Amino acid sequence: MAAWTDKVWVNHDYEIAILGGFQGPDAGGLSLRFASDGSMNIYEYANEELDENLAEGRKRRAENFWT
Repeated sequence: MAAWTDKVWVNHDYEIAILGGFQGPDAGGLSLRFASDGSMNIYEYANEELDENLAEGRKRRAENFWT
């Protein structure tokens, strides 16, 4: 795993990478991989409009979680 982490996560030395786990449709799950500051955004994707939409989705989910 350390070799993969160094090659893909740290050095971005890949043509395609596949990560397992949950990616959505929940805004929280999507944010991890696609928000500019997402902790699993190994692609270094950045889009201000997407960040705003994901933040709004997380906010709405939090507001409606207990209702």
